[in-house]
Formats: sequence, C-alpha cells, structure tokens
Amino acid sequence: MSPEDPPVVGSWYETEDGALFKVLAIDRLRGLVDIQYSKGRVEQLDVATWSEFAAQEVDAPEEWHGSMDDFLSGRRRHE
Repeated sequence: MSPEDPPVVGSWYETEDGALFKVLAIDRLRGLVDIQYSKGRVEQLDVATWSEFAAQEVDAPEEWHGSMDDFLSGRRRHE
C-alpha cells in the first residue's frame, strides 16, 4: 500500500471523476484492496491501481444501505 495515503477499511472515498466507494478489506500480503461502489458493484484493486485512483476520504453517502454487510460477515443467504 502507498505509505502516503493508505486505504482504511470501512472508510469512504471519492475519485477525481466523482465515483464513491467504500473499502471493504485489505490483503496486505497480496497487495490487494477490496472496494464496493455506492451503487453496489464490488471490485478488487492492486496497489498500483489504488495509487492511480487519487481518491480522497469522504463521509458515507446518505443513501448507502450496506448491501455487502451480510455477505462479508458470513451470513449470505443461499437462494
């Protein structure tokens, strides 16, 4: 991770183009950051991509519902 601006699990960020996302998890051994955009899409970034994002930490959006909370806590329902 970039020592200047390391990602923080649970924090929200906004990119220069206005995309909002939350950091879900950090795998420091593999150099990966799992994020979820405010619209629900989940993505995994490597260290180089995180550095290119130039994202700024922001407050959570009001319309956020935490759709991944059950999945990440192991309570995912099987349909």
